[in-house]
Amino acid sequence: MRLQLIFLLIFVGLIFSPIQGQNYNAYIGAAMHGELGQSTQKNIEKINTIGYMATRNSFSFAQGAAFAIGFQSSNDSSNLTLKMGVQHLFGNTIQAGANGDSNNRAYELWQSNQTNLQLGIGFKTKGKHSVEIIAGPVIPLFYKSSNTLNYSGTNEAFNAQYKVKFKSGLGIHLSTHYLFKVNEQVHFFAGGALQLLNRKISTKELTKISYSKGADNSNFAQTPYDKKQIFVNEVNAQTNDANINPKNFDANKPRETLTQSYSFGSLAVQFGLLYIW
Repeated sequence: MRLQLIFLLIFVGLIFSPIQGQNYNAYIGAAMHGELGQSTQKNIEKINTIGYMATRNSFSFAQGAAFAIGFQSSNDSSNLTLKMGVQHLFGNTIQAGANGDSNNRAYELWQSNQTNLQLGIGFKTKGKHSVEIIAGPVIPLFYKSSNTLNYSGTNEAFNAQYKVKFKSGLGIHLSTHYLFKVNEQVHFFAGGALQLLNRKISTKELTKISYSKGADNSNFAQTPYDKKQIFVNEVNAQTNDANINPKNFDANKPRETLTQSYSFGSLAVQFGLLYIW
């Protein structure tokens, strides 16, 4: 969190610094995102006859949309430009690693609504037709992520929904735009962007199970240990995990397991308006 605050203070100071010839712009835009999701999973819980998955990476592709609003500053005597804005990204669903045997199958679906702070520094040409290239950090502000475990077996099938909390994170973005000067105050822009944001999970807690068969005989998630997970960076002999500490783990406490991380990187087509005052 300290690094994110340092970035924010530096950009606020630079963007709103009282420099002669400084131009201040407001922008609003929208984007269509093609999202490449990567999940890194460790020590996944056992489900019926499906064994524990080893550490693995899996990739998936999804589509989403976003809108953004913010400020941008430039100088009459320089091509340097600075940018600070808020982006809301919604509608992205990614699939995490699947596991199964001849009779059972399980996989996870993630859907994330994110509000991120985008800071950027870059190069911008001048004139009626201009281009800009901007790069900088992405700082997550708010998010709402839903995680659903889909399981289908011989005797039961269900969807288990979880509430997930993430640890603080920091990503990067790169964008390039073509700008057309409509008049002295309004510019239209369009272009592309790349955004990479990796998040580590803090906690994961079961909130709802919907059965399509086998509800009466199911033994899934019967204890606090099964219903909630706390993710840690390291495990040892005292960790509350039945795999590591089979004799002394406590089923009445949340399970402690190794960190999982999910990347919400995306490619986007962006367009919008830039207003100069």
